[in-house]
Amino acid sequence: MAQSQADLLYAKTGRQNLGTLWFSNTFNLDRNWYDPDVIGIDLGMMILNVENYRTGQIWKLIASHPATAVAWQRAGLHATTENEPRPFANRGV
Repeated sequence: MAQSQADLLYAKTGRQNLGTLWFSNTFNLDRNWYDPDVIGIDLGMMILNVENYRTGQIWKLIASHPATAVAWQRAGLHATTENEPRPFANRGV
């Protein structure tokens, strides 16, 4: 996690989101819920999620791979349309 993002997360959540060694792996800012566990193997996913939240690049890379469309089709997923975008609140984290 970039230092600037770690500083922002700490400023937003304070000590309640800190485990023994690092930020907790799971938290829900909407419900003010934090899991005290820190499992190192999960931190890679957190980094990917933060980057995807910031830029959408991870989703774009996955969606651009030819195997993704095949996997979605085999899983029974299909494109849908929505009348308008879902509401999104940028919480600065």
